[in-house]
Amino acid sequence: MKRYTIGVLIGNANSPHTKSLMRGIHNAAEKMNVDVIFFLGVHMTFYYHAYFQTQDGSENTYDYQYNVVFDYALLAEVDALIISYGSLCIFLEDKNKDHFLKKFKGIPYVLLEERDNNAGTCIISDNYNGMYRLMEHLLKDHGYHRFTFLAGPLNNTDANERKQAFIDALHAYQIPFCEDMIEVGDFSECVDEQIETLLSRYPDMEAMVCANDVMAEKAYKVCAAHGLTVGKNIAVTGYDDWNMAESMSPPLTTVLQNEFDMGYNALECAYKLCENQEPMTLLAPATLKIRSSCGCMADLNSDFPVSLPSNTQENEQYVQQVADTILHNILLSNINGEIKEGVSKQLHKIIENNLKAYQQNRNYQPDNEDLMAQMNELIAGRYGEYISSAALTESAGIYLRSAIAHETDEKKVTMLSDFLVASQKYIQSSVVKKIKDELDDFQQDAMFMPLISRDMMNNIENEQQFYEAPMKILSAMRSKSAYLFILEEPVHHLYGDVWKRPERIYLASGHVNGKIFSYAAEDRPVITKRKGLSQIFNKGEGYVVSTFNLFLGGYQYGILAAEINPADMILFHLASLQISSALNFHVVYQQQHLMRMKLETLIEEVNEKNKILGFISEYDELTRCLNRRGFMEKAVSFIHKNEGLKAVVILCDLDHLKEINDCFGHVEGDFAIKKSAEVLREILGQNTLLARIGGDEFITIFPYDEKYNGKYFVQKLREANYNFNCNSEKPYYIEISAGYTEFVCNPARDFNSIMADADLILYEAKKKRRSTIRKVVPNNVNQ
Repeated sequence: MKRYTIGVLIGNANSPHTKSLMRGIHNAAEKMNVDVIFFLGVHMTFYYHAYFQTQDGSENTYDYQYNVVFDYALLAEVDALIISYGSLCIFLEDKNKDHFLKKFKGIPYVLLEERDNNAGTCIISDNYNGMYRLMEHLLKDHGYHRFTFLAGPLNNTDANERKQAFIDALHAYQIPFCEDMIEVGDFSECVDEQIETLLSRYPDMEAMVCANDVMAEKAYKVCAAHGLTVGKNIAVTGYDDWNMAESMSPPLTTVLQNEFDMGYNALECAYKLCENQEPMTLLAPATLKIRSSCGCMADLNSDFPVSLPSNTQENEQYVQQVADTILHNILLSNINGEIKEGVSKQLHKIIENNLKAYQQNRNYQPDNEDLMAQMNELIAGRYGEYISSAALTESAGIYLRSAIAHETDEKKVTMLSDFLVASQKYIQSSVVKKIKDELDDFQQDAMFMPLISRDMMNNIENEQQFYEAPMKILSAMRSKSAYLFILEEPVHHLYGDVWKRPERIYLASGHVNGKIFSYAAEDRPVITKRKGLSQIFNKGEGYVVSTFNLFLGGYQYGILAAEINPADMILFHLASLQISSALNFHVVYQQQHLMRMKLETLIEEVNEKNKILGFISEYDELTRCLNRRGFMEKAVSFIHKNEGLKAVVILCDLDHLKEINDCFGHVEGDFAIKKSAEVLREILGQNTLLARIGGDEFITIFPYDEKYNGKYFVQKLREANYNFNCNSEKPYYIEISAGYTEFVCNPARDFNSIMADADLILYEAKKKRRSTIRKVVPNNVNQ
């Protein structure tokens, strides 16, 4: 049988409503041979604006960045989609549903909390009838006349249908309606201002009807601040029956919209679409839950047996009836048969064991370890997340008080009373333990959180280790696996910009069951539309992966995907923010590194140019010998280094340079100068200081040696001149006159005087030069 992959697009994933949807989908996936990839929009704008009391828009709004995550579903290679449009449409810039759905054209989808104009599969709560029945209860049973309504977002179908039911119910009971009876919220707890406005407009209101439970909880707090007691001075109602409704004080009258079952149904419908079954429309039932916040007593099912059985033959039927009644009251799902059966067995065991003790007339032990263990298993065990502990407490209390009321045996009344006290104590102890365990886990994970960005930045110079660093922390946070995907380059994405879905992303690192891996840049697996995310997640077993967008400010970096429980979703959202911060730092580091490289290159270029400039300033361009400035600096340094030692300075002069220039041209003159420099280098060696200090003048300085002295140099120069001219085909002679002086190096002595001594000797030598350098001359010119 083919194993299908279902993508789930969900917005406002941090809300209780959405978490319940996710749990239902997650639970169904475990039963149905289906893989699931959640694409989570963790929208935070309303929290920002509410807590910081700002009305600014785009510059502090990052919902548009969270919405990018939905486009990655097109790189997932999914067989079908579940689109929780009601949870995400609030945060879309483009409110046109068809525009959003068009992006996923060709992929079968189930639309949640919205009707589909294209005759596709959709599941929506019976919002209108659920709210209408609630209003009828307030109007008919309580006789209230003065109402206000805290509505949900204007572009949300759930919110609009609930509001219309409120208005229609008022009209049906001939209660005047005004638009200012309604304030619009956003389904979040950040509705203080709207509630204050309604209380100010209608200080004598009898009932505030809220479009969901989260806003109703905030109404409790604001009303309390005004000295109003909910259930006495004012009625407050909600919608959804979230997991805190029964624990609120007083318990909240609301409408049960079973998000868990809706999510479960959604996955079943998506599976049917994969199997090519026809689309359908499901209307999820909405059940009125009457509790104390409207002024009533709790509406718990109290269909318990009137009296306890007197013999064991009646036990089975009695135990089953009590277990079924409690089960109906406490279970958060009506769909999953395994959950029902599992909780029923646990209840059956608890009731049966205590019934036997009652019938055997045994004294009840307040510290009954078996009962405590059974309560722990029920509340904190495998099925604990599907049970309302508040409803369990109240159901157990109603059941036992009813049994006590019908019991005549004083001893058994005492036993039942002891059991009532103990059961309440054990339930509360189990709840406290469960909360403490969850808090301990959360605190531990919260301690880990800053280590993610720290470890990444500590490895900033090694890119592969940088991407590997967060996986150690994520594996310790109860994720079965996690994967970090990055874009080829970060994408600059500002508010109002048109977002273009990337064609590919790259797997940089990950962990599977604690085994960490990462890839060098050139080896990273590439994810495309044809080769999607599912190929990475598919390890030969089922998976449910949650995907988080990675961004900071105006830059998109990629996505984080992890196999986690829905309860850990917020923690991994925070982890994604830590990773995003580190990725942003990495980009800045790379830019700085690139700038450093460019700067180093620029410095090298400047140094090279300075060397060239230095060479130009110190060297003669024609001969590549030192010029006068360069020679004088180095000659002074030579004298300092050889202080007290004997040295030789030789001045040389190219004979008849002017005649060569006049008779044969300056090109030949330059040749003669360069050839003179070559001859001098051959005699002196490459490491001896040699300079051209005039048009035809050269100078050198070197340490005195008994063999290689000034006289030796002059002799070698004559030989070199002779050898060149014998072999030269030039129509002129190249000959060099030289004069030298030997001296002891003394920094205090003026070097110009040393040069003057050598120049005197040179002057005498020049008197002996040829009268002309031309090889063929008129008869009247002497050789």
